[in-house]
Amino acid sequence: MITTTVHITIVRAAAAGQPVPEAPSGMPPDRAFWLVESPTAVPPTFNLNARIGSSAWRAHVSAAESAQLAALLDALPARDLSAPPHSFDGQQIVLMLLKNETPLIFSWQNEDWQFDTHNRAAWTHVQAAADTILKLADTHQPL
Repeated sequence: MITTTVHITIVRAAAAGQPVPEAPSGMPPDRAFWLVESPTAVPPTFNLNARIGSSAWRAHVSAAESAQLAALLDALPARDLSAPPHSFDGQQIVLMLLKNETPLIFSWQNEDWQFDTHNRAAWTHVQAAADTILKLADTHQPL
């Protein structure tokens, strides 16, 4: 069984300064990404902190990329979602969003969220946000 774990933590400006809880997972993540929205930047922008294995970096996300990400985050469901795994290996993703005192947590493995027919529309928003964040991390990763 081969599973990699990805943690994505997003702190919106309204939650700036609040303690960030640990993302729920049975093991430390192989890849971890933190996006923090600046509470003072106009227009609002995000700062990206990333760790993959032993390498780590920081990057400033442009205003255009930040606006796209903010729109995706605003479309996320207002409740936690967890898709049960339908496979035993692959990539486990935990996305945690802090925009007030209570974090929202979305957890899924591979594309298993697609099997959750009751919440499929909500999952498409979660997947779009996660895909955008992972692409931002790839784009801003130093060579």
